[in-house]
Amino acid sequence: EKYGRRATLLFNNIFFLSGGLLCCFANQWTLFAGRLLAGFGVGMESVVVPVLLSEMAAAETRGTITTLHQLQLTIGIFVCGIVGYGFVTYVNRGWVYIQAGIMIPPLIMTLGAKWIPESPKWQLVHQNRRDEAYTVLLSLRDASADVQAEVNLMAAESNADNSEDLVSWDEVFACKHAVIIGIGLMAARRARDVMFYSSAIFGFAGFDQAILATASVGAVNLATTACSVYLVDIMG
Repeated sequence: EKYGRRATLLFNNIFFLSGGLLCCFANQWTLFAGRLLAGFGVGMESVVVPVLLSEMAAAETRGTITTLHQLQLTIGIFVCGIVGYGFVTYVNRGWVYIQAGIMIPPLIMTLGAKWIPESPKWQLVHQNRRDEAYTVLLSLRDASADVQAEVNLMAAESNADNSEDLVSWDEVFACKHAVIIGIGLMAARRARDVMFYSSAIFGFAGFDQAILATASVGAVNLATTACSVYLVDIMG
């Protein structure tokens, strides 16, 4: 909220670059430290990117665009599974090269930084830079879009939010059913983190090609996410 979505996203590359570099040293302590730093990067990315995408997207495509982010993640998981299988199976100390691959996406993002726009909503609401917000939206919308009306709507929503009193925790937990459902959905969503350990789990289960089995899980994840991209704006 203080420095903006774009600056935070670019700063976050430091975690991935330093984490990937440490992993390349291939000893126990640098591997732990490198994975820790990369984990910080994943956590920050998982918060900042959906916010930036939702604030740039038009209302009618917001659901599809934010779901496409999830689709890209599942594509990445699937591709990493296939590439990881190839390197670990056929390349001497191939796992080191896989760890070094952590640095490729942040390097690409850093080189392409000038094409990453700032959130128009952040520029308008937090910085009062109305002209810059208009310019960004103009570059993101087609010729038929009423950009000025969208900027005015953002400003009106911001004024309405600022005029409302802060909500207390008592008021939050007054809607107990909604809170419980929300917490339950988030907890269930984090259950997918078992995928990080799927190769070890398949190995314990007796699979000879545990990494390849992990890639098959990524394929199922990719297929179901692709279906959700199609359905999210149709069925709600």
